[in-house]
Amino acid sequence: MRLEEFPKYLTLIAFLLVLSTGLVFAQPDDIPRQDPSQVDIDPQLESKFESQGFSLFSSSTEHKDVIVRLQDVEASKIDDRKVKASEAQSPVIRLADRNPGIELKNRFWITNAVHLEVNTNVQLENIAGVKGVERMHHNFEVQALQSRPQNISEASVQASSGPSTYGLDKINATETWQEFDTRGESVKVSVLDTGIDVSHPDLELYTDNDSDPTYPGGWAEFKDGTGEQNNGSTPHDCGSHGTHVSGTVAGGNASGENIGVAPNVELMHAGVLTQGSDCKGSFIDIIGGIQWSLVNDADIISMSLGSDPGYYSDFVEPVRNAQNSGVIMIAASGNEGEGTSIGPGNVYESFSVGAVDENNNDAYFSSGEKIDTSSDWANANTTGWPDQYIVPDLAAPGVGVKSSVPGGGYDSTFSGTSMATPHVSGAAALMQSATEDDLGPKQIKEAFLETAWKPNGWDESNAPESIGQNDSRYGKGIIDAYAATEYAIRRFDKGYLIQNLSVNETKVNLTDEFTVSGDIINYKSQSQNLSLELRFNSSQADTQTVNLGPESSLGFKFVTNISDKGLYNVTVNNEFSGTLAVLMPPPDFSISANLSDSEIVENDSAVVNGTVDNSGGTGKADLRLLRNGTEINSTSVDIGFESSKAYSFNNTFDSPGFYEIKVNDTDAGGLEVLNDAKLNVTGLSLNNSDNFFENETVEASVTGQNVGGRPGNLSFELFLDGSTYKSETKELDSGETRTVRFTNSHTNRGNYTYSSGGLNETLEVLQPGSIELVGSSLEDEMVEGESLNYSVTLENPGDVQASSVLEFRRNGTSYETSNPTVNAQSKASEDSLQKIHTPGLYEISVNNSLSETVNVLEAAELNQTGLSVEEEIKEGESILANSSVTNIGEVSGNFPVPFNVTGPEEYNYSETVILNASNSKNVSYSRKIDSPGNYSLKSLNRSRNFTVLNDADVRINSSTLNESAIFTGKGVEASTTVDNIGDVNGSDALNISLNEDRIVPTGNVEPGIKNLTDTFRPRNAGDYNLTVNGTNYDSLTVQRPEVNLSLPEFNVSESGLIVINFSLNNTDPGFVNETVPLNLNGTNQKNSTFNLRPDENLNASITVDLNETGFYELELNNSEIGNFSLDNFSEFSGLSPDSDSFEEGDNVILSGDINSVGSPNITVEAGEKEFETNASSGLSNFSFSSVFDPGSYDWSVIASFNNSSFQSDSLSFEIQEDSTGGSSDDEESSGSQTTSAPPSYSFEKPELEVEESDDSIRIDAPEGDHSIRFNDSGLPIRSLNFEASEAGTVNFSSTDLDHSGSMESVFDMETGLEGPFTAEIELSRKWLEENRFNESQASFFRYEEAWEDKKPQSEQEQNYTVYSIQLEGASTFGVGVDQACYSMEEVDAVVNGSCRSYEDICALPEDMEPVQSCPVFEREQGIEREIEEVKEDGSMDQREIDQAEEAFRTGELDRAERILEESQSNSRRPGKESGSFNIFYILIPSVLIMLFGLVDVIIPYYERKRLVYRLTDVTEEVKHRDGNSESFQELSNIVERADEAFFRGNYREAEKLVSDAEKMM
Repeated sequence: MRLEEFPKYLTLIAFLLVLSTGLVFAQPDDIPRQDPSQVDIDPQLESKFESQGFSLFSSSTEHKDVIVRLQDVEASKIDDRKVKASEAQSPVIRLADRNPGIELKNRFWITNAVHLEVNTNVQLENIAGVKGVERMHHNFEVQALQSRPQNISEASVQASSGPSTYGLDKINATETWQEFDTRGESVKVSVLDTGIDVSHPDLELYTDNDSDPTYPGGWAEFKDGTGEQNNGSTPHDCGSHGTHVSGTVAGGNASGENIGVAPNVELMHAGVLTQGSDCKGSFIDIIGGIQWSLVNDADIISMSLGSDPGYYSDFVEPVRNAQNSGVIMIAASGNEGEGTSIGPGNVYESFSVGAVDENNNDAYFSSGEKIDTSSDWANANTTGWPDQYIVPDLAAPGVGVKSSVPGGGYDSTFSGTSMATPHVSGAAALMQSATEDDLGPKQIKEAFLETAWKPNGWDESNAPESIGQNDSRYGKGIIDAYAATEYAIRRFDKGYLIQNLSVNETKVNLTDEFTVSGDIINYKSQSQNLSLELRFNSSQADTQTVNLGPESSLGFKFVTNISDKGLYNVTVNNEFSGTLAVLMPPPDFSISANLSDSEIVENDSAVVNGTVDNSGGTGKADLRLLRNGTEINSTSVDIGFESSKAYSFNNTFDSPGFYEIKVNDTDAGGLEVLNDAKLNVTGLSLNNSDNFFENETVEASVTGQNVGGRPGNLSFELFLDGSTYKSETKELDSGETRTVRFTNSHTNRGNYTYSSGGLNETLEVLQPGSIELVGSSLEDEMVEGESLNYSVTLENPGDVQASSVLEFRRNGTSYETSNPTVNAQSKASEDSLQKIHTPGLYEISVNNSLSETVNVLEAAELNQTGLSVEEEIKEGESILANSSVTNIGEVSGNFPVPFNVTGPEEYNYSETVILNASNSKNVSYSRKIDSPGNYSLKSLNRSRNFTVLNDADVRINSSTLNESAIFTGKGVEASTTVDNIGDVNGSDALNISLNEDRIVPTGNVEPGIKNLTDTFRPRNAGDYNLTVNGTNYDSLTVQRPEVNLSLPEFNVSESGLIVINFSLNNTDPGFVNETVPLNLNGTNQKNSTFNLRPDENLNASITVDLNETGFYELELNNSEIGNFSLDNFSEFSGLSPDSDSFEEGDNVILSGDINSVGSPNITVEAGEKEFETNASSGLSNFSFSSVFDPGSYDWSVIASFNNSSFQSDSLSFEIQEDSTGGSSDDEESSGSQTTSAPPSYSFEKPELEVEESDDSIRIDAPEGDHSIRFNDSGLPIRSLNFEASEAGTVNFSSTDLDHSGSMESVFDMETGLEGPFTAEIELSRKWLEENRFNESQASFFRYEEAWEDKKPQSEQEQNYTVYSIQLEGASTFGVGVDQACYSMEEVDAVVNGSCRSYEDICALPEDMEPVQSCPVFEREQGIEREIEEVKEDGSMDQREIDQAEEAFRTGELDRAERILEESQSNSRRPGKESGSFNIFYILIPSVLIMLFGLVDVIIPYYERKRLVYRLTDVTEEVKHRDGNSESFQELSNIVERADEAFFRGNYREAEKLVSDAEKMM
C-alpha cells in the first residue's frame, strides 16, 4: 500500500467495522424508517447519483449537496418552531453522524430542512427511507434579476431630475411623509441581495449594538451555498445591484434629490448573492437570509432576486412560514416578460411586484401570467390557495430608476422588477410606521390592493390574462403609498370600520323624518361597546351605543328629523354619510266659495264670496273663477304660515244658459242666465241636383226660431261667399219657427258658399264635357308583318265625362273608327293597331288631322353559306365545326344556329346569334367524343360526316438482357418490345430497373411493334432483376473481378514522406474499384482506392506523411512489406521577409512554414532580438511581429529537439531611417503562430477593425487590398487575399451554414461589400487527401438559394491549391467540395454514439459524421472510457494518465493501450506493499457476512431500480426513431422482449437485452 492511500483504506476499514457490527446505515434499529418510494426526489439531484452506483471499494471522493425537506411543523413563535424542527430532524442527523459518506452542513427551521453533503456512492434511498422525509432536492441557483436595457439617455435623466426621483413622485412618497409625519421610523426592512456599499453618503445600516465588530450593523453575508452566516464579514457589494436596491428603499438626499422611499427606515442587508464574479447565490443562502431577518426582528423582507422562470415548490414553505411569523415577503415577479414568472415571487403568499415606466406603461420585460394552482404547483402544499391567481399582485416604477451605486455615485439606467420591488418595500415601511397598530402581512397587502390604480383607458381585457380586476401586466394596479397609508390608518388603527353609510333621502321638509344607516365591523379579537354619534354640519344630533362581538359586524340606523331648513352634511363618527337638503314645506290651501244669486238676466252681474285657509307654509294662493270648467276670472292671495284670508269675485254674464260656478275645485253653486228675444237659425238648404251647370237657377231656404223669452221682429239674412246677398224681416213669437226662401243663378263654373246664422251650404257649378284632339305619335320605321301602333292623345276640359267618334285613315282611306270616352278634366290616349305586310311609305291620320308618316322595312332573314367539320379525331378529343351564316334582311335579328350530332343527346348544341342587316358570322362548335365510330353533324340545312379513331395504346410485350452474367463496370443491354394497339401514333415513358431505376421514353410509336434498347453498367457485384414498370422480365448476375497486388516497394524521406509503389493486376474483363489498406504498427493509416479497367495492370503508389519519430512496421494490403525508423527532422519554407526594406516604425512580421518530424522548439533570431515558441509535429507556421531600429538585420530560424537541431538559411531585411527625424517606440509586439499557440490569424494591415468569436472573425475592411493569414484556426485554409472596390464588412466562419445540396463547406465567407471585388484563397491539399476528395471536386461556391460553383481559376502549389476569382456584390461564399457521390467506397459514420457502415457517401444522412472506420472509432472510444475510469478511481498515478492521454491525442493507440494495461497489471500485482493488506484478513468473516446481506437485500433492489431507468431510456429512444426503418423494427423487438423478461422476474435476461439495445442506439 502506498503511503498516500493509507487514509483512504483507514476510512474503508472503519466503514467495514461498522458494517460488521450490524450498524449498517441502510437499516439501523434506532432510526425510524419509511417507504423511500413515497419521497419526492428531485430528478436533477437523482441524476447526479444514478451514474455512480454502490461500490464498496470505490475511492471516489465526489460529494453533492442534498437538501432534505421534512414535514413542516406547526408553530407561531420562532423559538417553538426551532425546537419542533430540531426534534423532527434528529433521525436524519443520526443517520449523517453514523455514515462517513454523509456530512451535516446546516439545519433550518423557517422550513423544516437539513442540508447534507453526500458522497455520490451513497444511495439516496437510504436517506429517503428515514421517517418524516418528504422531499429531497439539489441546492439550486438564485440570482439577482438583471437590469433590462432601456433607451434612456443621461441627458433625459438630468432634464427630469427634481427634488425627488420620478419613482417617489409616482407613488406619492413625499406626500405620505408630509401628511402622516413619517419617513419609515422604527420599521426594519431587510434587503436580500448582492450586498451594500455603506460608505455611500445616502446609505447607512441599522444596529442597536455599537460593540458589534461589523458596526454599523444590520449586515450578514451568506455564501458558498451553505446557508451559514460568514462571521467577520464586513458590508460590501459583490456588484452594484444591492446598493441600488437599498438606495430605493432607504436612500437619502445627499445629492439634493430624494432617492429613497423610506429614508429613516432601520435598514438591514443580507448578502445572499455574493458567489463568484456574477454575484449569484443558492436556495440555502436565501433561506439563511430569511432566518437571519426574522431573528433580527425584521418587519419587511425585500427580495429583488429569483430563480429561473418556473414554479419552485421549495420556496412555498419558507415564504408561508415567514408570513405566518408576521413578516411581509415582497418579491419581484421577474424580467422574462409576459407568460412567465419566477420564485419566490410567484408563491401565492408572496407579495409580487411588476414594473411600469414613468408614463405608467407596463414594462415589456415585466413578468406576469395566470397561474393554475393544480397544474403549475402539482408537487407543492397549496392549502388555502385559490384555483387560479394572477402574478404580479401590483406594479411600481421599475424603468430607468435613479438610485445609489457603489463608490458614492448614482445611476439612472437600471431597469427591472428588481427596481420596482424596493419602491413597494419602502412604501410598506411608511405604512407600518404611520399606523399605531403593528400591521400584519395581510393588512399591508389589503391596503395596497384596495388603493391601487390603473392608467386611464386601461382595461383588464387589454392584458393577455386576467382574473376579475387583476391582470398579468399591472396586477391590481400601480401602488399609491399615500392612499394605502390613509386606508390602513382608517381601517386598522381604530380597530373598527364603519362602511356602507347612507341617508335614505337627499331632501326632506321641515320636521319630516328620515333614516341614516350603515354597517360597523369590529376587527379586534375582543368585544367592543362602540358609541355612534350622528352629526348635522358638525352639530351633534343623536347618539347610540352598539355592542359588537369579536371580529363581527352589525348594521345600525338613526331615525330623526331637522326643524330648520338648510343644507346639511350628515356624518356618523366623522365618517361622511351623505348630504341632505331640509326645505320649507309647501303651502296647503283649502278654499270655501258661495254664489250670491242663482238666476240673472244676460249682461247682469253675479258675486262669489269665500275664504282661503292655509295649513302649510307661507305662500300665494292662485284663485280661478270657473264657469262650466272654463276660467273667467282670477286673483292671487298672499297667506302666511297656517293662516286664512277672504276673497270676492264680481263678474258680468252676457251669455244666457245654466252655469256651474267653481273657485278652483270648490263648488260655488249653479247660475241660470236668461236671454232677450233672439233668432236662432236652425236650417239652411239648397234645392240643387248632383250636377248643377252654369246659368241654372238655385233656391236657398233659411229656417229660424225665436229662442228668446219674448216676441220680436227678427231679420232672416242670406250670405253669399261671406257677403250679404239678401235679407228679410219677420215677426216671431217666443219659440216660433219660420222658413224664408231666396233664388239665384250663376254664369261661371266654380264653388259658391251660402250661409245664414252660422250654417253653411256649398253649391258647385259645373262646365259641360267635350273632347279635343291634342296630339299623336307613330314610329318612324317598322318591319313588315309587325303591328303598327298609331296613338292619339284626347283631352276633356269639362267637369263631366264626354265621348266622341274617331275615324282613322291610311293614305287617305278610312280603315278604322272608334268611340272613346274621356273623364272630366282628363287626358286619354286612343291606339289604332294594324299589321302592314307590304314594305313602303305610309301616311296615317285621325278625323283628317294629326297626320304621321311611317316607313315599313323588309324583315330579317338568315341564310347559311357554309359548314366545315374535321374529318378524323382521336377518342377523347374534341370535334370542331364551323357554320357560316348571313342576315339578308333590312333589320337585325336573333337567329338560333343548331348543331346536331348522331349519338347521345348531350352531343347536341345550339347557339343564338345576333346579326345586323347584311352582316355575316362564323358559329363554332366543340364537343369531346369518347367513343370511336362514324358520326354525322347537321346544322341548319347542311350536314357533314366525321370519324372518331381509337387512341394510341402502347403496351409492353417483352424485355430481355443480352447477357446473363457480367463483371462489375461492364455494360449489359436491355431490349424491350412494345406494341401500339391503337389507330394513331403514341408514346410512353417506361420505368426500367436493373441496378438503378431509369425512366426511358419510347419515342413516337406507330400502330404496331417497336423495339427499344438501353444499356446498364452495374458497379457492385450481386444478383439483379430486370423489371419494367414493376414487372420482372429477366435476371443478371454481376461478379467482381479478381485483383492481384504484387511488387511492393517503399522509400522513406527524412521528412517522414513515405512513398509505396506496387502493381495491381485486374485479371478479369470488368471495371473495379480496389481499396488498398496501409497499416503502420498494426494500425490502419490510410485506405486508397484505385479504379481498374478490364484486364488492366496498373502501377500504383500511396504516399503517407509521418511527423512522429519512432520505429515503424509497414503493412500493405494487410501483408508486411518492411520496417524503418524515423528521427527528428525539420525543414523550412515560405520565410519572410527576405531582403525586404521597411520604414522606421513599421511593424515587421517574421513568418514562415515549418514541416517537422516531432515537436520542436522554435527560435527566431533577428539581430539582438530573439523570439521563441513551440511547434507541433507536421506542417505548421509561425509569425512574430516587432518594431526594429534603423539598420540592416540578418535573421534565421532554429528548430531544436532534445538531441538535434535544424537551422534555416540566413535571411535579411533593412529598416530605413525616418527622414522626418521622428522616433519610434522600441516596444516589442511579438507573437508566434504555430498550430499549437494563439493567435489564430494575422493581418498585413493592422488598421483593420476585427471582432473575433470562438468560430468566426468579423472584419470592417476599408477600400483597398487586404491579406489575412489563418495560422491555427482549425481550418484547412492558410490565407485569404482580397481587393475591395469600396469599404464593407467580411465575416469568416468555420461553422457550416444550413447548406442545401451536397456541397461540403469547410470555410464560409459572408461579405457586405456592395461593389465588385477580387478574392484569392489557399485550400489545403492535405485536407483533400485526408478526406479522400479529388482535387477536381474542390472549388469556390456562392450561396443564394443553393450552392453555385463559380469555377474559379486555380493554381497548384506544393501543399495548397490557390483559387482566384472576381466576385460581385454582398453575398455568402464558401470554399469546399461538391461531394455528390464522389466515391463508390463504403463509408463509416457515428450516430447517437454508435458506429455503422453505409454503402457510399450518398447514403450518409446529413446529420452523421464520417469516421476513419468503425473498428478504429470503437477502439478509440474504449481507450477514452478507460482513461476516464482510471481518473475517477485513482488506480493510476497522474504521470501515467498524462502519458496515456498524450499517446491517445497523437494517435498512438497501441502505446496508449500498453500504458493502461501495464499500469492496471502493476496495480493488481502483489509486491512489497502486500503486508499492508494483512489487516483485511481479520475482517474477512464479518465482511463476508455483511456482503452476503448486501447482495441478498440491498444491491438487487438498487440494481433493479437502475434497470428500470435504463429500460425507460431505451423505450423513449424507440418512440423517437423512424418507424419505417429496419433499425427501428430490430430495436423495437429487443426492447419489447426486455420488457417482458423484466415483468417475468428474469432480470439477467432483461439486463442483457437492454445492453444490446443500448449498443444499437
